[in-house]
Amino acid sequence: EALREQRISLAFLDRLGTIIDGLEDADPEYTPDYITNVIPVELKKTRNLTDKDFTPGRIHTTNCSGGGTVSIKSNTTLTDIVLVTDCDVTFGSNVTLENVVVATRSTDTRSVSAAASLQLGRDDGCAEGGGAEILTLGGFRAASKLTMYGGKIIAAGDVDFAAQGDGGEGASIVAGGEIDGTSNTTMGVCGAGMGKAYITPRLRLAG
Repeated sequence: EALREQRISLAFLDRLGTIIDGLEDADPEYTPDYITNVIPVELKKTRNLTDKDFTPGRIHTTNCSGGGTVSIKSNTTLTDIVLVTDCDVTFGSNVTLENVVVATRSTDTRSVSAAASLQLGRDDGCAEGGGAEILTLGGFRAASKLTMYGGKIIAAGDVDFAAQGDGGEGASIVAGGEIDGTSNTTMGVCGAGMGKAYITPRLRLAG
């Protein structure tokens, strides 16, 4: 049994909104290296998006005016883009994100959701680059077979993923609520290759 009860304050989550604003404004502190043109691109549509609707090396934005969804079509691979929105974001089945940040200000309990087989990051054996991050002021839910290769999920709410999750080559999950993963899930960390980290200052007293 535990000798004592202790809590760790996740002050990082208090800065999540600032990080999302920084991504939209192309703040160098938060903008990934693969973004080569910081002038944002406004998406022309929000439904059934594929790689053809995005421009590699660019930050993409869209506003749902308090309601609406951005949906990524099944069997789509997105590479070298940032998406910042206030909409809910849904991924169809077999979607792959490589060098991608998806950030939403939606506070819905399922502000980001995915059908089966969402892959966050490139399956490259912990090599540098290729990672993917999901940032949300709400919650995240994925159906079965979520895979993470240098992948990060940072949610102010709950994170929920169903059976057969695989993060054996670099997985980082931070939640302001609960993290709930069901059976047959593998998670691990890479010694390198996790890419740009979003960090927050911490105070330490040393004597």
